[in-house]
Parts: sequence; structure tokens; C-alpha cells
Amino acid sequence: MLIQDSNNKAVVDSSGLTITQGGNQVGQFGSTATIGINGTTDEHIIVDSTGLTVKDGATTKAIFSTDVTLGEVASNKRNVFIDADSGIKIRNNTTELASFGTDMIIGEVDSNKRNILIDTDAGLSVRNNTTVIASFGEDAIIGEVGSSKRNILIDADDGISIRDNTTV
Repeated sequence: MLIQDSNNKAVVDSSGLTITQGGNQVGQFGSTATIGINGTTDEHIIVDSTGLTVKDGATTKAIFSTDVTLGEVASNKRNVFIDADSGIKIRNNTTELASFGTDMIIGEVDSNKRNILIDTDAGLSVRNNTTVIASFGEDAIIGEVGSSKRNILIDADDGISIRDNTTV
């Protein structure tokens, strides 16, 4: 044990090493390591068997583990989530605003929300939620393909057709 006084000391015991400065515990090193004052108002980091967490008081600002979260996950807070299996997601709280993996989606996928899907196999689709309203691949279709829906097909082999659903 190293002691300057009761407010400034380093103590080694069965739980690990505890460092106190100015009466505040500023470091704890054991099965979990905490650097900084682990409280509700101070910045600190926690390293444990699950990874590293960066905090501002009680608010988690970043998590580095199998997956990575940069930014606060809370109402009206933007963050970047890197999923080890599926790619990068830009989010508002947990709602995906864009995702980049094998395929890419730009824009929220939800009722009455427009988005763009870039499918590595099929090309680019402009969508309303999940309904395709235009697609650009080997051929291009402008307008929804569906019962009583008109659209324009630009076929790479046959030219331009104005259709009702799939009927010319």
C-alpha cells in the first residue's frame, strides 16, 4: 500500500489495485478495470470481459466489444453501430437511417418512408417502405409493379414499354 494521506493512496488487496486521489477513487484494477471517477457526473472508462465502455457519468458514449457502438443510444440521439456480422448502421436511437453491408440501404425503412436499396445482385431500387417504386438493374422500371399500377419498363433487349402491372 502506498499512502500519501487518506485522500491520496494506492491500495493493493484481494480485489486488485485501487487508486484514490483527492478522496475520489480514480482507478480500480481487478477483474474489471475502471479509469476515472465512476459516478453519475464524471467521464470514465470500464474494461471488463465483454469489452471497453466509454462513459460520461451514467451515459454510455461508446462500446467496443464484438460489435461497436459510437454515440449515445437514446431518444433523438444519433449513433453508429458496427455489427460484426452485418456491417455498419447509422441510427437514430435504434432506428436504422442507413446501413452498409453486403447490400446498402439509405433512408429509414418504415411506413410512408422513402429509401434507396442498393442490392449487389439486383441493382438499385427506390422504395416506399419495402415497396419498390423504381428499380435500375439490367432493366429499369419506373413506377410500382402491382395490380392496377402503371409503370414504364426500359428493357435492355426490347426497348421501352408502358405497362399496367406487367401487361404491355
